Amino acid sequence: AQETKITTVKASLPEERMYLFKTEVPMVSERQIRQNIEFKLEENVPLAPADALFFFDLIPNDKINVEKTFASVSVAPKELVDSYLKVIRAAGLEVISFEIQPKAIARAVVPQHSSETQMIIYGMNNKMGIYIVSGGVVCFTSTISIGKGAEPTLLQQELKKVYLYWSEHGEGKVINRIILSGQDAIRLGDDSKISPDPKVPVEI
Repeated sequence: AQETKITTVKASLPEERMYLFKTEVPMVSERQIRQNIEFKLEENVPLAPADALFFFDLIPNDKINVEKTFASVSVAPKELVDSYLKVIRAAGLEVISFEIQPKAIARAVVPQHSSETQMIIYGMNNKMGIYIVSGGVVCFTSTISIGKGAEPTLLQQELKKVYLYWSEHGEGKVINRIILSGQDAIRLGDDSKISPDPKVPVEI
């Protein structure tokens, strides 16, 4: 901290250790929405409310004067957050906020204020993250292990699964483009048939 002159950080938590779910919430105050989500935690994640910390983003809604909307909820085990806090504070830093890693990645690669829906492929150390971001909100995440010998085929299969899932559950929001990112982005992008739909462009 002394060398970099940094005193505060926003920390990202690994997607594999967290839970993400979508739930309908009333359009009321933030405090009331938070209470509404807290009541739904146990039915959506295998954690007791006392052992969980959560944060949420409201998913943009095109309708006007709606009484309800959907929220994307990220839930972290309290012990995971405490372990990160201990390490970060030992380095002389204070945490402003925690967020799920896909949200940090999306903020880095998706244009600010974008209303489009993108599928982000994040290649990293023989793992592949598949994230769907709509209107700047992370709505779906999945991380799988990949072997170097079968990556192109496996990637195509997984993308097709996620693409079909989103077609059925995406509330009519069509994926506009696929973004390849991470240290393996260029290598993964060598395959011209990576997109599950020829109409959806792929960018690195």
